[in-house]
Amino acid sequence: IVVFTSDHGEMHGSHGYLHKQKPYREALNVPVIYRLPESQAEGIHKGVPFTPMDHLPTLCKLAGIKLPTKKDGIDLSEVIRSDSVDFSRPVLIGNYVSNYNTFSTRKPFLEWRGVYTGQFTYIKWIDGEEELYENHVDPYQLNNLIGSHSHKGIAKEMRLKLQELLNEADDEFLPGTAYASWFDELRYPKMEVILGE
Repeated sequence: IVVFTSDHGEMHGSHGYLHKQKPYREALNVPVIYRLPESQAEGIHKGVPFTPMDHLPTLCKLAGIKLPTKKDGIDLSEVIRSDSVDFSRPVLIGNYVSNYNTFSTRKPFLEWRGVYTGQFTYIKWIDGEEELYENHVDPYQLNNLIGSHSHKGIAKEMRLKLQELLNEADDEFLPGTAYASWFDELRYPKMEVILGE
C-alpha cells in the first residue's frame, strides 16, 4: 500500500493570504492518493471528505490489522477499494492557534472552526463572525452567503452540525493560548491531559 499525501494546502495570495491555516479551499484541499497492490484501476477520482484522522482506521483495515478500540477517524477502505461506493459526510475543520504570520501578512487572523460537506463550507471565527460558501457554485469562495435569505436554513443547519462535531471532538473552541497548558516548558505533552486523567 502506497499513500501520497500532505498536511495542508497553501493560499498563494488567494483571499490576500500567503500560507496555510486558513479556512478556504486552497489551504484545505490536500492531495490523498492511495495505491493498493491488487488495484487494476488507475486515475479514479473520488470527492470524498478525507481527514488526516481517517488514515489510521483506513490503513489498518486495508492491511488487515485489528483497529485500536479507541480511535478517531472513519474507515474509508471500502470507498477506496470500490469503483461504485460513494460516501459523503460533514467533517470538522479548524485552526486552533492565532495566525503565526500576522507580521508578514499585516492581517490579524483569529482561531476558527467550521464544517465542510463538499457542497458547503461553513466557518465560525472565535470572535463570532461567520462565513458560508457554496463550493460548486463559488469554487473560489468569494461570495459569503451567511446573510443570504435563501441560505438561512443551510446556515442554521451548519451551526447545529458544527456544535455536534465540536461535542464529538470534545472541542470547547477555546483561544489558542488555552492549549498551552497541555504542554510543559519543553513543549512535551503532559500525559495526564492526553490520557484524560
